[in-house]
Amino acid sequence: MERKLVVELLVNASSEKVAESIEKALKPDNIGLPENMKLEMKREGETLRITLESLVSSSKTILSVRNTIDDILQCIEALENTLKSAR
Repeated sequence: MERKLVVELLVNASSEKVAESIEKALKPDNIGLPENMKLEMKREGETLRITLESLVSSSKTILSVRNTIDDILQCIEALENTLKSAR
């Protein structure tokens, strides 16, 4: 039996401009996702809502979702560090 796994990340940025920068930086992550995985982003002011959905057919699927979340978080951290250095 397949189940649906939904992970939602809320990124509270320091400004709308930073939230927009994070969204733009993550857009390439939407490309090349596994067939059973969907990534959506929605900006709400200074908050970026990232929703990752996947049909879970095995433990490998859960690991794939975890790896995708790790990639997203690493990208956000790198962008934050870059923005801090630019100030």
